[in-house]
Amino acid sequence: MKYDKNFETVMDYVFKSEGGFSDRKNDLGGRTDKGVTQTTYNAWRKKKGLAPKDVKGISTDEAKQLYYEEFWLPTGASKVQDLREGYLLFDMALNSGPYEAKKLYEKSNGNIYQFLKDRKTFYENLIRRKPNQEENRQGWYNRLKDIENNMNGIINKGYYTPPYQNEITPYDKNFNNSNLNTDFHNYKHEELQNIRNKYLYLQNKNNYFTGFAAPVEHIYTREELGKMSGNEFAQHEKAIMKQLKERGIPTNSELKRQQLSKSSSGSSSDSNGGHWVTINGNHVLMKD
Repeated sequence: MKYDKNFETVMDYVFKSEGGFSDRKNDLGGRTDKGVTQTTYNAWRKKKGLAPKDVKGISTDEAKQLYYEEFWLPTGASKVQDLREGYLLFDMALNSGPYEAKKLYEKSNGNIYQFLKDRKTFYENLIRRKPNQEENRQGWYNRLKDIENNMNGIINKGYYTPPYQNEITPYDKNFNNSNLNTDFHNYKHEELQNIRNKYLYLQNKNNYFTGFAAPVEHIYTREELGKMSGNEFAQHEKAIMKQLKERGIPTNSELKRQQLSKSSSGSSSDSNGGHWVTINGNHVLMKD
């Protein structure tokens, strides 16, 4: 059976994550091989008019066909433009089913980094409900770490290239403010690539810079705070309170007027030691 290129790419990652045969007592999936549970295998074979069969020893071709028909297509992963998002949506479905995966994807607004956080919370809630799953905690956390590494691999190895990937960032040597580049000289090449990938994704996905890009001081607006969850606010609370004390919290329109005012006055300086720039429609204060 011939599959689309994206599916083949993510299946290489999935098979490495799933491993071989397993039949542990506290594994919710029960008897499993190549990530396919006995229950799922029986149901899939029944739909095809085939008799039940032991999942142990399921062939790679059969497992791949099952994944494609029961998870890749039903989740809509094949229709997601960004392969990283499709991969994460698909992989979550293997753990919790297509319905739960799509629900979590919608909750995160398709943001892969928020999705990873929500998926970790999903596991923590599961452990609270079923304490015997504690033994799986580290394995689940390791998988999330592997997934993030694989998402970077998708970009770094050229399996998918976002339309914004060539934009200049503070993590590029030719960025126009050399003062922001010196802090990154000690990074390994791959580490710098991964930071750049995350920076570009979040900038273009959320339409604002994140605290992950430390050299760029993000200006929080009232609209942005209004959209934050309690957990998100707690994560950024220190920076938000610092901004509130020093300059207040502007609305989007007020922030835009401030930037335009500074541009029209012919001065790009700022009393706090920086200058305003507009990158991708984002108004940010660059530290001098």
